[in-house]
Amino acid sequence: MHKLITILFLLSSTAVASRTKIRLSVKEAINLALKQNFSLRKLKLDDQIADLSLKRVKYATYTPTISFSSDYVAGKALTSKTASDGLTTRTYSELDSQTTETGTISVQVEPFAVFNSYKDMDNLELAKIDNYVGKIDRRENKRSTIFSIILTYYQLVFQKKTIESYQNLYSQFKSLYELKSQIRGIARNQQELFFIRNEMLRAKTSLNGAEKDYKINLQTFNALLSEPLDNDYIFTTAFEYRPIAFAKDLLKKKVNVSPSVISAQANLESSKISLKSSWKEIMPLPRLEISGFQLGHALNNENFSGQIRSFTNTSADLSTNDFGFSAILSMSIPIWSGSGFFNRISIRQSELSVATSKSDLLNARVETLKTLNSQYIEIKSSETSITDYRDAYDNSVKLVDQVYNAFLNKKTDLDALKDSLNELANTSRDLYQAYISHLSAKMSLASALGVNNLFGDRFFSLDNGEVKETKVKKKRDSDVQ
Repeated sequence: MHKLITILFLLSSTAVASRTKIRLSVKEAINLALKQNFSLRKLKLDDQIADLSLKRVKYATYTPTISFSSDYVAGKALTSKTASDGLTTRTYSELDSQTTETGTISVQVEPFAVFNSYKDMDNLELAKIDNYVGKIDRRENKRSTIFSIILTYYQLVFQKKTIESYQNLYSQFKSLYELKSQIRGIARNQQELFFIRNEMLRAKTSLNGAEKDYKINLQTFNALLSEPLDNDYIFTTAFEYRPIAFAKDLLKKKVNVSPSVISAQANLESSKISLKSSWKEIMPLPRLEISGFQLGHALNNENFSGQIRSFTNTSADLSTNDFGFSAILSMSIPIWSGSGFFNRISIRQSELSVATSKSDLLNARVETLKTLNSQYIEIKSSETSITDYRDAYDNSVKLVDQVYNAFLNKKTDLDALKDSLNELANTSRDLYQAYISHLSAKMSLASALGVNNLFGDRFFSLDNGEVKETKVKKKRDSDVQ
């Protein structure tokens, strides 16, 4: 019996421990995601793969291919004998057999183009641009993921506050219902009880809906952190409402540094290099290549039989221990191929690609400026709404106090009390949503500009792969309670 009680106690302790809420700040949440989030880890691996691919192109451009080879062959030939009368069966004797062993060991250097009219350098530049554009895309994906973590964090903070407001609403109607239930025998009082009970049930339904939304969003947050989906937290970082403090005209100066415009500029440069390479294909440009060689030793019946010397494209007499190197200077012009006469199809494609890239760049600038302006308007509109919602919230708090006291003193009716309580809950919910909309618009603006923090704001900054909070000179507003 004692052992059973001990087991039950341990099980109950484990269950309680599993439901324990974890204290978590925004900084800790981001650092946790940087270490565990599968998408962020993949982006880091993709960066390494891209750098290695670029390194391969550099090695192929500047260095020849060098290989080491060896082989060993062992064979045995049996000697056959036949009787003099020619009738006896042929026999084989291992005593008269011959054993052969041959092998080679050598180092070989492949022929290498010393100069090919910078075609290899063009390919290297294209690889560098591809690597650069890929890094921009991965950096923006990383920023987007971190912004999603921050936004979801504060959504959960406000969803908890919404749950609290509906809990208060439910508790107030419940207390009112219990208070009115003590009064019996008055028909009007019975009608009020029915109305109060309905409002209490509506508040409970709203409470259940808010709790459901919180649980769903909590799973999204845990997925971003790559944490168990049922984890719950005590969010320790208070939300800071910070209006933007810069003029709209500043955005025009930042268009060319946005990620979309930078990528479009890089793609234009890439298409220009491709066009230059297409023209080089029809020009009689020289190609200088030096010969390769192979040096090593040969093995014959357990003895080194001599050196191996092989030189490509040379007439050196190897039997006299000559060494020979050669350099080939060649030129060619394609007259007809799959690209038409004199490579015209490829050239035309490259010209159209340049024209398309120019259009993409112009369009990227227009779209970026439109996005920046739209987000700025959205932010300013949110700030106006927040100011109004704050005033409305303060008024709702005062109104509830006055109407509740008046109702208890029978100086107002139930409808006024019901409306004031619902108005307080709805106003607080609208205020929280306005805060989130404002934060989301600021993050969208920061993403469009390719920055982690807006001017005078602070979202996050990375230091050695971890989040480091940035300092703000401007005095911040008080935390939203």
